[in-house]
Amino acid sequence: MSLVPDPPLELRAGGFEDYRRMVNAGALRLGILLTAAVQVPFMLFEWLALREQFLWVQLLRALWLIPAVSLYPFLKTPSKALLRHVDGISWLIYVAAAAYIVVVAFLHAGYASPYIHGLILMFVGVCAVTLWHLWFALTFAAAVYGAFWLPMLLGYGSINGGVSSKRRRRKHRIYWSALPFCARSGSPGSKAWPVFCATS
Repeated sequence: MSLVPDPPLELRAGGFEDYRRMVNAGALRLGILLTAAVQVPFMLFEWLALREQFLWVQLLRALWLIPAVSLYPFLKTPSKALLRHVDGISWLIYVAAAAYIVVVAFLHAGYASPYIHGLILMFVGVCAVTLWHLWFALTFAAAVYGAFWLPMLLGYGSINGGVSSKRRRRKHRIYWSALPFCARSGSPGSKAWPVFCATS
């Protein structure tokens, strides 16, 4: 499966900005596919570990997953209108997914929940494949970091609860080491620029 669809000639003529948006459309499409594929195991886990909140958890999942999956077929050959807004659309879907993960983590076991590891993996994955402009990248990082720390700031849990100091330090290292990837700008100075030049 190709991450980036072959851009039409008119999009290639539009320069790197159009190519960058095609990269983001392809990354979003792949992200939706992978996310949808792992939902059944998570639902089985939730039935066992969160049975009392199971219906609420599925409702929260539906609020972001159904719009994302509905968008999937349109990302294979995205229209110009969709490409113009793909940065904002992907930002909203990723932030909604991050918020969902944090809520379910605190319905389960707080910072000790394995869902927190899912948040880290999602954060690193998005940062690794998405070419946002700096504003989108930094606000996404701020939103995910905010979602991670907000429960503790509101008094709903402690980062120490059920988590060894070694594991806690490892989580923090992963989070902070991912930030430079997220903060990179989708500009001709990025790593995607040589790829664009080679395919144009």
